[in-house]
Amino acid sequence: MVTIAPRPIIPEAFLVPCDALPSAKDGQLSTLLQNHVEVAKLYHLCAQRQADLVGVLRAQESEGGQ
Repeated sequence: MVTIAPRPIIPEAFLVPCDALPSAKDGQLSTLLQNHVEVAKLYHLCAQRQADLVGVLRAQESEGGQ
């Protein structure tokens, strides 16, 4: 008998594309530093969403294997 695993319930917040990374407005050190901080923040927010999505899928995978 073939069983069909239910589709995982993925929170909508995990399905949002990553924000576009900003470019520095000029080449001054303070502007570059501010831009770097903003890029790092956006990267970490996106990486956390992706990790959370993987967690949901892995949990569903392990539930289906039992």
